[in-house]
Amino acid sequence: MAYKLSERLQQDKPVRNPISADIDMDKVRNVFMFFGLFALITAWFFSLESKTIFKDSVRPTIVAEDGVQAEQEDEEKYISALGPLVVNKYKEVYSISIYSNLPVNSWAFIEGEVLDAEKDYLFSFGQELWHETGYDEGKWEEAENSYTMKITFPTPGKYYLNFKTQGSSNPEKINVKISKNYGSSIPHMAFGIICLLIGLVINEVQNKTLSRIAQSMNKDSD
Repeated sequence: MAYKLSERLQQDKPVRNPISADIDMDKVRNVFMFFGLFALITAWFFSLESKTIFKDSVRPTIVAEDGVQAEQEDEEKYISALGPLVVNKYKEVYSISIYSNLPVNSWAFIEGEVLDAEKDYLFSFGQELWHETGYDEGKWEEAENSYTMKITFPTPGKYYLNFKTQGSSNPEKINVKISKNYGSSIPHMAFGIICLLIGLVINEVQNKTLSRIAQSMNKDSD
C-alpha cells in the first residue's frame, strides 16, 4: 500500500507521551513544602486576638457538689452581665480566658455557658483549676489558675455568657477576658499539615532520608 509523503513523515515522527514526560519532583516537593509552611503561618495569624471585647471580674453561679445550684440574689443580672455579645458574621471565633486565684489545696471546675438572644442554653465549655502544695524531698507547690477556650459562634446574632463554679473552693469572683480573633485557624492548619506531609513523602521517596539515618544509626550501634 502506498502512502503519501506527508503521511509517511507523520508516521516516522516520534509520538511524545505527555504522561511519560519528565517531572521535576524537587520542584513539586518544594511547592508542597512552601504552601504547607504558608498555611501554618496563616493559621497562626488567624489564631491571634484582634480586639478585646470584655475584661473584668464576674460573680459566677455556685453549684453544690450534688449538682444543685445554690441560691443567689438577683441571679438574672449574673446571666446578663456578659451580654449581649454581638456577632456579625458566620462562624466568628472568640477567645474566652478565665482566671481565678484559688486557695492552697483546693480546686474548682469553672464552666461557661453560651446562651442565645433569649438566654436559652446552647452549649458550654469548662476546665478544672487547682492549687496544691506538699512535701516530697522538700516543699513543692503547683497550680493551674487559668485557661483559655476558643469559641466559634455559628451564626450572626446576640449571645450571652453565664459562668458556674463547682468544687472544694468556689471563688466568689473570677476574672474573664473575651477577645475576638481574626478567624478560624483550623482549615489552614489542616491544609498546612497535609501539604507538609506530602512534601516529606516525596522527599523520602527521592532521597531515602529515613533509610540512610536508620542505616547510620545501625552502624553506630555496631
